[in-house]
Amino acid sequence: MEGPMQQNTWKVVCLVVLLLFTAHPFFGVIAGPDSHLSIPQCRGPGCEIVAVERPWPEALQSGMPFRLGAYRMSIPSDPLEVQFQPALDLAVIRYKEGTLAIALRRIDEIVATVSTKGAEPQSLTGADFPRLVFTITPNDPEPSTLVDKVIWRFAMDSKGAYFKYTEEAYAFVHGQVKAYAAPVKWGRFDHLIFVAMEGREDFLEISTNGITWPVLQSIIGSTK
Repeated sequence: MEGPMQQNTWKVVCLVVLLLFTAHPFFGVIAGPDSHLSIPQCRGPGCEIVAVERPWPEALQSGMPFRLGAYRMSIPSDPLEVQFQPALDLAVIRYKEGTLAIALRRIDEIVATVSTKGAEPQSLTGADFPRLVFTITPNDPEPSTLVDKVIWRFAMDSKGAYFKYTEEAYAFVHGQVKAYAAPVKWGRFDHLIFVAMEGREDFLEISTNGITWPVLQSIIGSTK
């Protein structure tokens, strides 16, 4: 059983995670209709990173099932504590070794910030957002239509925030499931993982601290 000090430390960790997620690029970066024109452009060496494709990892064999939205995976067994934040579609799972923060993100969180009256239909989906962040650079031509342009610019701005201190990134493909991962220095997090399914409007964002890279790869390998 954990003592008061350990419990208080866990509360602090959860608070830090929640503060990071509410300060996340998905919250409040775009304010008001058509303010996409003011979205900062991606700057810095991280903006030039393009994920290198790797073979789909072996799935975690001895884990516990986890589901968020349509996404299912195995995560390490015997967590010390699990906290759900339904309003944020966020789960924070704490282990002795570290922490997993798993969130369900939706592309309509971006699209809803844009006045789409009279605009051409969007062609980019939620599955495209992780692809843009991990495989596209500001040197690539952006879309010409309004909504797609906003999604594109938002992805480039997010890339700059995530990859400020990143030198490498990886892509994994298994059927309709695509996963992207990179070591990062974002708050207390040291790895960022996106998981998307082709054609879906949502995707998973997994931010981690202290979980080893082999374990993270096995979590990716279990995702479906």
